[in-house]
Amino acid sequence: TIHHLAIQNELLHNENQGLVEALQANKKQNKKSKALDLNKHKLDYWGGTQWHSPRQFGEARRRERIMKEKAHADELKEAEKNNLKHANKLYNDKIAEEKKAQQKRREESEQERREIDARKEQRRLNKEQKNREKALQSPQRSKRKVLQSTAPRKKQNRGAARARSGVIAPEPARQPRTHKTRSGRIATLYN
Repeated sequence: TIHHLAIQNELLHNENQGLVEALQANKKQNKKSKALDLNKHKLDYWGGTQWHSPRQFGEARRRERIMKEKAHADELKEAEKNNLKHANKLYNDKIAEEKKAQQKRREESEQERREIDARKEQRRLNKEQKNREKALQSPQRSKRKVLQSTAPRKKQNRGAARARSGVIAPEPARQPRTHKTRSGRIATLYN
């Protein structure tokens, strides 16, 4: 079986090689040769035998080379123009996409701002409603309760109770006396 596979492989290889050679020969046959333009376009050319000098062959080859270079340059220019068009289209698409994304972000932030403002307004309305309800309820209360709830309570001075308990607060230490000297320095008096 290995021998059989090796023979098949060699046959396929030979067949492939033959096909490649036939294809190359076919390409050579299809290649059209172009005659050199040796004639300078004369209006009085009516046929007949013409003799061409080597200089005319050189000039014809040079003209053909210049024409090929010009055609190649035109192709390159066209390809570059197409590349620029494509790059410009990509750039414009990117700019449009960025504008859409920016617009979407702006709309989302505006929507969020509106929601926040609506919540603030709702809180304000709720607070006003509570204040109105409190205002309606306050006349029903007694005057004394209303005054007590609004006025802050004073802390009672419990000095008498402290004296009865035997705890006397120590006297705060006095600040030493000072006076200003003739030179402008402040001096402390200790007597």
